[in-house]
Amino acid sequence: MTAAAPRQRRRLTAADRRRQLLHTAAQILDTQGSDGLSLPRLALAAGVTKPVVYEHFRTRAALFAALVEEFSAELFARLSSAVAQHPDDIARAVRAANQVYLDYIAERGRGLQNLFASVAGDPAIEAVRLASRRHHIDLWVHELDRISSRPLAEKRAIAAMFVGSMELLGGRVMAGLLSREAAAQLQEDVVLRFLHGESQDQVLLHLRFRLASQQSGRHPTAEELHRSDGHRGD
Repeated sequence: MTAAAPRQRRRLTAADRRRQLLHTAAQILDTQGSDGLSLPRLALAAGVTKPVVYEHFRTRAALFAALVEEFSAELFARLSSAVAQHPDDIARAVRAANQVYLDYIAERGRGLQNLFASVAGDPAIEAVRLASRRHHIDLWVHELDRISSRPLAEKRAIAAMFVGSMELLGGRVMAGLLSREAAAQLQEDVVLRFLHGESQDQVLLHLRFRLASQQSGRHPTAEELHRSDGHRGD
């Protein structure tokens, strides 16, 4: 009886190989930080030869740029899906997006922190991040178009504040300075204040005050809350 021929491993397509390498690189970031991520170490961890890695990423900087793009695209897809579930209720869409964003931070937080700390100030990486941010802003402009007749420039400014506050609060959560629950509540508060017609300055003042109160652990007085609200109703 002849022995069965050994099964050959299926050769991955270029796209599948790239995804595998990026997934492995993300795992290295989580466990070893950016200092542990090099192209030779990625090859070893992925079980491929170094030339295979260099076919996809010519430099370490190119790998990091690809990781930023991958993380951003994955987050945008999740946010878009969550927002699409609530086409006629932007408040619920915001809540859903908050949960998705905070889930993503919980899942990817350590790797994101390690990655962004290592590429801070890199012009190519910043270009990728800015492009991703524009996509997120466009998502919220589209949602605001459904419910608001405000000028486009004003809606873009509001959408930029949505995204900026989400990034700010998410960063606080990753750094352990803010609880997930407090971040979600603050982000919803920011959005509702904009939708109720408050100015950007009023909303920023309120957000800064709330963050300072959260960090100090002190409950604001009624008078302080009144001032942080921009004297609404006076």
